[in-house]
Amino acid sequence: MAMNMTGRCLENGWGVEADLVAAIRWYRHAADKGLDAGLYNLANQYASGRGMARDDARALDLYLRAAKLGHAKSMTKAGRFYEDGLAVQADATKAMDCYRQGAQGGDFRGQYQYARMLAERGDIETSLQWLKRVPLTATEGFLREAGGLLVESPDARITAVGREMLDRAHHLHQVAQA
Repeated sequence: MAMNMTGRCLENGWGVEADLVAAIRWYRHAADKGLDAGLYNLANQYASGRGMARDDARALDLYLRAAKLGHAKSMTKAGRFYEDGLAVQADATKAMDCYRQGAQGGDFRGQYQYARMLAERGDIETSLQWLKRVPLTATEGFLREAGGLLVESPDARITAVGREMLDRAHHLHQVAQA
């Protein structure tokens, strides 16, 4: 865990000068030790191509390894690869299963994506159950983005959840400013 956090500090410039190359080295050490968060952070670098060549196949492999260890965010990220056909053939069923597992693991992005796919398939009631969980752990920025999309829904129930997300984002912003 300390190796991974050293990488996070170096990536974000927390207490040290930002150094992405060194951060990646520490993520790799943590990943080599089998730490789920190390696998996830290294996968993010491969997926973004920041500080190294982009490699979607390697990123997906690392996300799936972390997901097998119970890392919900990694399962959600894997869902995007299956939905968008990155390094694999697009597979909406597999994407939805990944999002479901991410959602069940507590990842707010997984909850949102799973809810989105449920709504697209007409299961609004189950979608709403998942959407209502998102604000419990989502960041201000995510709530603002997701809420802005949801308020455009033709379904008044989804629109209401979107307004709740926007209100929560505003509240979080006010707290941060205090």
